Amino acid sequence: MYNIVFTVDCIFGQFDAITRTSDGKTYAFKNERVAQLNNAGTGVASGYPKPIRQVFSGLPTNLDAAVYWPNGKTYFFKGNHYWRTSGTRVDSGYPKSITGNWRGLPNDIDAAVVWGRNGKAYFFKGTRYWRYRFDWDRTEEGNLDTNWHWPGYNQGTVDAAFRWSNGRTYFFKGERYWRYNDANDRVDSGYPLWTSREWLGCPNDRGTVPM
Repeated sequence: MYNIVFTVDCIFGQFDAITRTSDGKTYAFKNERVAQLNNAGTGVASGYPKPIRQVFSGLPTNLDAAVYWPNGKTYFFKGNHYWRTSGTRVDSGYPKSITGNWRGLPNDIDAAVVWGRNGKAYFFKGTRYWRYRFDWDRTEEGNLDTNWHWPGYNQGTVDAAFRWSNGRTYFFKGERYWRYNDANDRVDSGYPLWTSREWLGCPNDRGTVPM
């Protein structure tokens, strides 16, 4: 049933969403597929990529965003709905509507991340972002200019984002990504880099790897 071969041009690899889960694993999503990344962040784990439905049964394809929450849950967003998972299992009662459950957030979110510097969640849509406070269970500020807040990341929009095990925040846009130093509040020197080459283990030429 799942004996399907996927390839992607390494130079033009892009993620719809990327997140960690409660077991410490990192998953990148693109269209109807998901790739588990190795712990070093330099390649795809053996046996991946796979159809999303095989790994995260109950999740839709073509996700908008994903974020790992401090409560150990991972939240996935698409359109005006969201899904909550425990590890890779969708919790009972989901999906639910964003409106009424995430006070102050818009629909059609592009990316989301919990920032290490202040422990608050940031949701991106277009060139704007919303800051979410856990203790209030609602947005603290919203509809702010993304370029204004993130020194060194002046791309306007964000395709995907997540905070990795090294304490850095990563922003993905198009074929490239930026590593953000939460402690210093700026993009690290030497960025952006190619997403496919650094995260998927692609060669320097225009070869292909499974995706």
